[in-house]
Amino acid sequence: MRFLRLILSTTLAGSCLVGCANRGMIAPSEETGTGGGSGGTAALGGSGGSATGGKGGGSAGGKGGGAGSGGSNVDASCSLVTDALFDHSTTSCGAMFNFEASTQGAILLAGTQAFTSVSKGTTPHTYCGTGSLAISATFVGNGGATSRGVVNIPLGVDGGYVDLSGKTLTAHVAASPAACGEDLRFKIILTTATGSPAVLSVNALTSNFTTASALLGTDAGAQASNSLSIEVFSISGYTGTIYVDEIDIR
Repeated sequence: MRFLRLILSTTLAGSCLVGCANRGMIAPSEETGTGGGSGGTAALGGSGGSATGGKGGGSAGGKGGGAGSGGSNVDASCSLVTDALFDHSTTSCGAMFNFEASTQGAILLAGTQAFTSVSKGTTPHTYCGTGSLAISATFVGNGGATSRGVVNIPLGVDGGYVDLSGKTLTAHVAASPAACGEDLRFKIILTTATGSPAVLSVNALTSNFTTASALLGTDAGAQASNSLSIEVFSISGYTGTIYVDEIDIR
């Protein structure tokens, strides 16, 4: 008889250990998010088990609602500082490439790419005056030729080189529709006698013009430059028009 009492006492103690450890160490609602499974284990303790199960279910509901704050679709890159308040109606546009009368020699890179056409843009898609460079684009795939678009703008006369060392390159770029994310990336590449360094970049294009500038140092071979390449990359299948205006070097 004493032997049977010892076994029964040990079994009940083990059951209490399972139920108490579950309730005292980690709350079921925080560990599993539901009260149903933990309620079954707690039932070994008696009537308190059903209360624990009910509390776990209610608690999980509250915590689940709070998690929604981390799932917002708002992209912080849409809050970039832009030139939305700039007076685009002015006609005193003195940049080297103001695109007021034409595309100023801008041509598409030959071969397969994402850019489909280049033309003279008009207001309201201008940073200054009534003209801009409008580049139609259809990006396809997550790599390869159609995930990149290239437009070249010559600098020197008849393909000759010019010295841009120590000067500052400034450009203004927008997109319609806005990309509002860091997938649509804009770069200006300086083609020189020693290579083609990327000298200016914008990592998110909005519907307002964003201004970017960069100093052209002598280490980039800027003393012998013959063209600018406008390059845009996308792997999300963006389709729209990219507007570039007032590219200046001084």
